[in-house]
Amino acid sequence: MISFDRREFASFWRSILNEHDGQFVPLSTDLGNRRNGAIMMRHAQKSATERASDRRRILKLLALAPISRGLGASYANADERAANPEAVTDTKVAAIEASTASIPRTDRPQALPAEELKSASSSLEEALEIISEANRSIAQVQDYVCEFVKQERIGGSLLKPQVIRMKARTKPQCIYFSFQTVHQGREAIYHPTRFAEKIVAHEGGWKGYVAGTMHLDPKGRMAMSDNRHPVTQAGLDKMIARIHDNWHQHLQPQHVVKIERGVVIDNRSTTLVQTRHGRKEDEFEYHIVQLYFDDEHRLPVRFVGYDWPHRINEAPPLVEDYRFRNLRLNVGLSEQDFDPKNPAYKFE
Repeated sequence: MISFDRREFASFWRSILNEHDGQFVPLSTDLGNRRNGAIMMRHAQKSATERASDRRRILKLLALAPISRGLGASYANADERAANPEAVTDTKVAAIEASTASIPRTDRPQALPAEELKSASSSLEEALEIISEANRSIAQVQDYVCEFVKQERIGGSLLKPQVIRMKARTKPQCIYFSFQTVHQGREAIYHPTRFAEKIVAHEGGWKGYVAGTMHLDPKGRMAMSDNRHPVTQAGLDKMIARIHDNWHQHLQPQHVVKIERGVVIDNRSTTLVQTRHGRKEDEFEYHIVQLYFDDEHRLPVRFVGYDWPHRINEAPPLVEDYRFRNLRLNVGLSEQDFDPKNPAYKFE
């Protein structure tokens, strides 16, 4: 049987009832009572674990054993906080991170913990260097050919993917498109200095036979009917320039940046850079951007943009997906490649 002194128990129990943040304030005002003072001195010298054990022993005697373990641990934690206040900050950070682990990133507080900020800053610097390297690489490219695959959301509807054979020259900007799937047979040439900044285009099949060759305003209704961007913004060089300027001017450590290497796209090894913006800002058009950089060419070969979800826990809707497949650089394109009279083309 556990024995204890009745007066010591009474004094100790009164101290528990008046405990505040790990500091004990006994009810007794008889400070001249040497016995009570000795009790307080012995209690203060005990470790946190010993004090918790004392409380559990007393609670057990009062038939409160079911709650003694929980209260004992709580009091022990309070005592340890009082003895070591420096540890409180780390505990709070860990509790915040644990409580937000299952919350979608868009709903988390904008202020990131210091550890996460440090990681994001490192990724941010690496991302800026990757896009800067792409900017330097495209400056060495005079022309290129590829299979351009695009899928866009227009007016709230996600359109079918389009496969387009593409020829492009960077200086001066010239583009030739040959549509292979949707709008099959359509061809378009953009040679601004030669055709007064108009698109020269024709449809495939009977529509092309009826309408013939058309000269279209790049930003007009017909040219923009199923396009999010005008042809004046098309091409690798234009895309790289936009992203390079935007990232360097507006991307900050609080914007989550992740980088993953060795991602295979169309049988090519790439480096994926993903940026995420928790809330809409004027500087950013997308909630999430995924940009895949070809490890050999050091150029982006895929761009994927997602909008902000309309509801909590809803998947972000796809807005744009552009892929530059089978990319070949500096192939020596000539004026004939951007001439409607090219015998390989079907302009009337």
